[in-house]
Amino acid sequence: MALVKIEKSVGRGGSNLPLDVVAIGVSLVAVGIDNGGIFAPPLSIDGLGQAIELFQRTQRLPKADGKVDKGGSTLRRFLPPNAVAGRF
Repeated sequence: MALVKIEKSVGRGGSNLPLDVVAIGVSLVAVGIDNGGIFAPPLSIDGLGQAIELFQRTQRLPKADGKVDKGGSTLRRFLPPNAVAGRF
């Protein structure tokens, strides 16, 4: 999967800039169901928040708040294992 870049937070209580919302929705589809992903991007911000929370719980992240922060642990889970940290 390509490096995921967002400008601001996405999901519950996030800024939810349109391009950021699309990037996270596509990322949730790309990671696959077995990894906490979804079949298709959600149609609402509430649905996106639920999908993000499911991903966070499946990935056993310490905080399952339904939000992806720029530079946060949830965003880093979308990155391939050999990606260079700090470029998002």
